[in-house]
Amino acid sequence: MEEAQELLEQMELEVREIKAAIRPKYRTRLDSYKAELGRLSIEFVSAKQKGVEAYLQDPYYTEPLNLKDEQKQRLLENSERVERTGQQLRAGYRVLLETEEIGASVLRDLNVQRETIEKSRDRVSGFISIQDPSPHSIFQSINLTYLGSFYRLAGRFARQAPS
Repeated sequence: MEEAQELLEQMELEVREIKAAIRPKYRTRLDSYKAELGRLSIEFVSAKQKGVEAYLQDPYYTEPLNLKDEQKQRLLENSERVERTGQQLRAGYRVLLETEEIGASVLRDLNVQRETIEKSRDRVSGFISIQDPSPHSIFQSINLTYLGSFYRLAGRFARQAPS
């Protein structure tokens, strides 16, 4: 109620600053809002007083609501369902955290492997650039080496073969 009263006071200040031509329209609205707030305040105090009187008159008044057994049972079931759902959410959150931790670990491992591969690639490209700028030349030299070995072996067999 206090917040509503403060809001109405702020609105009244705003209405004072509005142009004189449209001020009466807003002033009328503001007065109706004030009247409605006054009526609701009186109604609230009356209802509150009736509740206090009923409580004071009944010495065995223990329940704030007059719930039937069926309503109580449904309320208990819903409370249990909410508790189970909360537990499932907590379990899901734990799984989420574990999965996130595993994912971070995998990413760290992949990063280390990527760095290892890049270092190896740099070493190989450094070796290639020392030998010859063309990567095909390595394969050609490997092929020539194997061909040379093949010819030497073939020459040995040819010399050893009986004529």
